[in-house]
Amino acid sequence: EVLASRNPYWNEQFAPGWLATIGGGHVPGLGGWDRKQQNLGGRLHWKELVRAASSRRRSGNRALAIRALGLARRPGLARYLRRWSRDGDALVRAAAAVVLADYPKSITPTVVEALCRDADPRVRRAAAHMIGFAQKAEHLSCIARLLRDRDGKTQAAAALALLSLPLASATRPMALHLGHELRPLFVNALAQKDPTSHLASLADIVRKNPRPKHWWGGKVPWGESW
Repeated sequence: EVLASRNPYWNEQFAPGWLATIGGGHVPGLGGWDRKQQNLGGRLHWKELVRAASSRRRSGNRALAIRALGLARRPGLARYLRRWSRDGDALVRAAAAVVLADYPKSITPTVVEALCRDADPRVRRAAAHMIGFAQKAEHLSCIARLLRDRDGKTQAAAALALLSLPLASATRPMALHLGHELRPLFVNALAQKDPTSHLASLADIVRKNPRPKHWWGGKVPWGESW
């Protein structure tokens, strides 16, 4: 944990704040991270962390070693992350997926497809975070699939990633999912550019004060709609 330098990849719960900080979209009421933050511990000790992640230790420890590499951005790490993203343990695959966000050239369609279709929801959530952290709008087809995932937390991760992307890229997918549980958040984001077209929906949100089960926090939807 010391080596991780409290980087935002260390814990899944940090994802909303980090996406609000670095994203080009609309995630209101969150943030607070330094977008120029570096992971000094990971940069200095990346070789030791790679050895730990490649060892036969418990999968949880291996996954933490990988997450501790977030924002280290060392040349040569991408090849390890690609290998770990195919590991037999889901915790390891999920950790590798998140940290791959630091190496956009390694986020190929093949890698994204495999992670988005992974049998474990923790890996699918990590795939959504990876796309958001890297701001890779070219993989919106994966986000759209995850918005329909059988796991509610995975749907929320996909919605969060979508909302973090620039509105120019995210408008159509959000408009196509206005029947989703997280509809209030999509309506509020779409209304940033064109409030007139969404007045009825905004009024409905204010009146009914919906509380999405898997909402990650921030400014309450009805307050944003108002």
